[in-house]
Amino acid sequence: PFFIDRTEVTNEQYQQFISETGHRAPSHWRGGKFLPAEAKMPVINVSWDDAEAYAKWIGKRLPTETEWEFAARGTESKLYPWGNNWNAANANAGRETDGAIIKVGSFAGGASQFGVMDMCGNVWEWTSSSLVSYADEKKEIAPGKVIRGGAYDTPNKRATATYRGVLPPDRLRDKTGFRLVRDAK
Repeated sequence: PFFIDRTEVTNEQYQQFISETGHRAPSHWRGGKFLPAEAKMPVINVSWDDAEAYAKWIGKRLPTETEWEFAARGTESKLYPWGNNWNAANANAGRETDGAIIKVGSFAGGASQFGVMDMCGNVWEWTSSSLVSYADEKKEIAPGKVIRGGAYDTPNKRATATYRGVLPPDRLRDKTGFRLVRDAK
């Protein structure tokens, strides 16, 4: 049992962490600050270690890949959080041209059965898991940490609750953020 954040960590939430700890700011922020219009957008350009540091600071953790997928697919194992058919009105994804990151929680129709938002599209999300084979969990497929959910420019066939990506943990990417979980007591 676990609780998962309804949305990704936002710039304004991450700013508080930076202000209180002196941790490095995302590389695209100017003078260690985000643009005012980006307060409610998911924080990006954070490494896996940055996400882990934030999680520790706030008393939570990154979700495992399994937890992330369950929160996105629900008890019926849907392909998308809202069902098994693509619906562009439910996610900030499939926008290969003229797409951009937007405010978290902007697609109410795309919520999972648990009310979790933005699990398909907007930004990829770090998990705590390494990319291992489903058949043999001891067999690593590629080095790095699993990212899930796709970004605004991810084609809808890959912006699913099942597609797996992987990045080196030290990679800063302008389309990767994170959300957190905590264990249920």
